[in-house]
Amino acid sequence: MMIDYSNRIQSPLENIQFHSNNFQYLKGALSNLLEVENSFKEVDADGNYPNEPTIHVHINNLKNFNHQVLKQADMVISPGQIIGLSGVSGSGKSTLAKAIVGLQWQYGGYINYANVPISKISSTAMGENVSYVSVDQALFHASIENNLQGFAPLTGQETAWEHLARLHVPMPMLDYLRTTLSKKVGSEGENIDKIADGDRQLLLILRALLEEKDFIIMDETLSSLDNERFSDISNLLRSYATSHKIKVIVISHKSDRLLFADHVYSIANGEITYFSQLADWEAVYEGTTTC
Repeated sequence: MMIDYSNRIQSPLENIQFHSNNFQYLKGALSNLLEVENSFKEVDADGNYPNEPTIHVHINNLKNFNHQVLKQADMVISPGQIIGLSGVSGSGKSTLAKAIVGLQWQYGGYINYANVPISKISSTAMGENVSYVSVDQALFHASIENNLQGFAPLTGQETAWEHLARLHVPMPMLDYLRTTLSKKVGSEGENIDKIADGDRQLLLILRALLEEKDFIIMDETLSSLDNERFSDISNLLRSYATSHKIKVIVISHKSDRLLFADHVYSIANGEITYFSQLADWEAVYEGTTTC
């Protein structure tokens, strides 16, 4: 989906409405809206998205509605890498990810794509190259194939199914989507709201892959997949990230959903901890609940 002005103000506007009866939260939401407004005016509309950039994050005092959620974060995200963000709900995982893709601006320091500050990259260029997939993202009242196609570019007369096959989506998964789930949802999507959470997340993930963008954020979109489907999707993401040299951030409060990541950052109590070795991270989180 396009990361443009309307998308940037959506979150603070929703929170103004939700917290209208709470003065402190309302103040924070209004401040965040003003911050977005000011930062948007400063964006260079002609700024291009660098080719396959390595992203350098060095920020401090990251806030959400004027409340500090992270004291400092230093990250390097390179092409072909899958980065895991771990932490309990409300720890700041999504706020950090949104800052990295230009949807959150309340912080000090810098975020550079290659040598280009994110503030110099136009919102249009970001939207063309970045996909932020949240667990509550909408599906269309349309067929499964049209939901998968979304805004993805077509190659000649290629169908969504052919595109997915080209991306090496497992055949049993394709057959399930093309037959069982398509029949359940209907040609006009009349039953799209009745599908299971795992099926919904599967559609969101595959739709993002079909867009073939440089940088994908998966915000809790692996949480409801069963073990077999998670294994298939994690293998697919690993293969896709490597072959296409894209960057992926996987956000999850479930520890077992991040074991396939190259590097894991854990957020707790406003601090971020980097684990360069998965064994180190697993040792710390051994026995952590996966619910």
